[in-house]
Amino acid sequence: MARQADRRRLMQHVVITGPPGSGKTTAAREMRRPTDIVFDLDAICESFNPTFARYGPNRRRVASLVISFRDVLVLRMRQGTRLGTHRVILIVADEQRAAQIARATHAKLLKPDTGK
Repeated sequence: MARQADRRRLMQHVVITGPPGSGKTTAAREMRRPTDIVFDLDAICESFNPTFARYGPNRRRVASLVISFRDVLVLRMRQGTRLGTHRVILIVADEQRAAQIARATHAKLLKPDTGK
């Protein structure tokens, strides 16, 4: 029984949130284990092309695509399927959305300490 609880604790998903420049990506990099899967939704959106993703005529399509991706990921985290034994570290800038995801997936919610 104790072994199972330890395994669950080690496999608990993590949601990191905070404003831009607060250290979310650095925190994920520092806590990441070799078997972890890290999803930085802001970086995914930016990878489409910063101008295209933020200001271009297709920004709503990009946002919709990233939101759909996030929703599928959250569903998989909740169900514990198709992720195997991998822990997910999800980086979400919007603190309210991050809190909702953490509650829905029983993930640990972290906010990097900016020292400010």
